[in-house]
Amino acid sequence: MLRQTLACAALALFVGCGSSNPPTAQVTGTVTLDGNPVEGATVLFIPDDASNKAATASTQADGTYALTTFEAGDGAMPGSYKVKVHKFDLPEGGHNPYGESPTAEDVKPMTQEEELAAMEAAYSAAAAKPSQKEEKAKNALPQKYADQNTSGLSYTVTDSGGTYDIALTSK
Repeated sequence: MLRQTLACAALALFVGCGSSNPPTAQVTGTVTLDGNPVEGATVLFIPDDASNKAATASTQADGTYALTTFEAGDGAMPGSYKVKVHKFDLPEGGHNPYGESPTAEDVKPMTQEEELAAMEAAYSAAAAKPSQKEEKAKNALPQKYADQNTSGLSYTVTDSGGTYDIALTSK
């Protein structure tokens, strides 16, 4: 009987110590811009207290988000946060820095040596002078929300968590 009690106590201690992460509270909400849901935005809760960890989320098609600090959807550590939100749209299509792909008329059988020489020439030409100017990603949301110091967004997460809707405006 004593052996079973000790085994149960040891098991309870072991199972109880499974996670070394500080406690978090579930935080959810919806991000809107001028009343419309924002899909694909990144939401970051930046802690005022340096001993806390930041929490982040991506918004779904309906604008909803669920914060993550340590594990998916675990929420945020209780405390005060400044918030920033951004959504970067990548340029359409992208481009090949080594030039345009050859058409079917341009393709001819090559020996291995010819193929290697052509590849080397293409890489050298691309390194010397890229064929197209690189387009940068652009923030689809007003720039002020991309910085926690200018966003005007701040929240206090309590032990019970909560819903924090983020209403952005374009003006």
